[in-house]
Amino acid sequence: MKTIFVIESLSKGGAEHALINLVTEFQNRGYEPQIVYLWEPNNFTAILNRLGIKTHALGLSSRWSIFVGFIRLLRVLKQEKPDILNAINFFPMFYCSITKPFSWKICRVVSFHNMGYEAYPAITFLKKLRKTLDILLNLAMDGHTAVSMAVADSYQKHLRLREIRTINNIIPVEKILSSFSKSQPNSGSQDLEVTNHQIIMAGRLVPEKGYHFMIAAMSLLIERGMNLKLEIYGEGLLLDEINQNIKLSNLSNYISVNPSIDHKTLFQKIFLSDLLVLSSVSEGLPMAAAEAMVIGTPVVATKVGGLPEMIENQVSGMLVASHDSLALANAIEKVLSDKSLQKKLSAGGRIRIQDKYSSDKICMDLIHYFEEILFRRGAN
Repeated sequence: MKTIFVIESLSKGGAEHALINLVTEFQNRGYEPQIVYLWEPNNFTAILNRLGIKTHALGLSSRWSIFVGFIRLLRVLKQEKPDILNAINFFPMFYCSITKPFSWKICRVVSFHNMGYEAYPAITFLKKLRKTLDILLNLAMDGHTAVSMAVADSYQKHLRLREIRTINNIIPVEKILSSFSKSQPNSGSQDLEVTNHQIIMAGRLVPEKGYHFMIAAMSLLIERGMNLKLEIYGEGLLLDEINQNIKLSNLSNYISVNPSIDHKTLFQKIFLSDLLVLSSVSEGLPMAAAEAMVIGTPVVATKVGGLPEMIENQVSGMLVASHDSLALANAIEKVLSDKSLQKKLSAGGRIRIQDKYSSDKICMDLIHYFEEILFRRGAN
């Protein structure tokens, strides 16, 4: 079974890292996966070359370079002749769909990684038009998957899909644990006498991450006399707005916003932090939370998207309502002031990820789904 995965770019986002984890497992099992990416960058060139995974850059100058994208993708498909073409989210699905009349023997699957229509409702004319296009183009797809039940429910409702299979992202536990140094104690073993608490957040600087709610929560916690430092790692369109909010809240001494860093360094910083926080108002299945759970750093997160599927409240993490800075502040204070709770959440988080998101389980779930799609096509 020859599979080509199609993604927008190979930048350092969650969906991109999830794809790298997936193709690594496919390659280890002898399936020889390939990747098509629509536009630059490709931040995984060295890794993919080392693994021997072939990539194809379409080099689009715009998301809507329709003719160029069509011709270049069709050229790849005619050259490689895959059995499965797996698109990640809308634009890869768009280009996979429009090539179908010219390579109809290839089975096409789209995988959804976000809560797009919840975060950005189709309320304007242009957004309604794009949603209609999304509905029509998805008719060309032979299968649909989603990284969480929440994502599946959202797209099934909005795109009127008959069926969508939930197949989670792979969380490579052993790879994560082997990629950083454990020479220093993490949050679960720190003494309560250490009052300077380190909090970390990692993710794109976009509205759905709800950073302003965390900034407001930090104000509340500082007012209560807690000694906290928050480091945010990420890039995006809200960088200036977030920095301005921090400045206006007089929190420049307590919060720093830093560019994205490589995963090995990020894992080390998560390990050395007391807490990872997600203040999101919309999520698919956030990799940062899962990675922190593997590492053993407790997580406080909002009850949105796939997070309640990943985290059992007060067992493998703490969940609070979204859009509620007070609830977020109270949960952070509760975890940081209770050493036994830290240890409980740390242990529970590791167990949860190992049980639910193991590489073997997720990889085989997807392989079996692809085989099912191919069987259906053959039966018809």
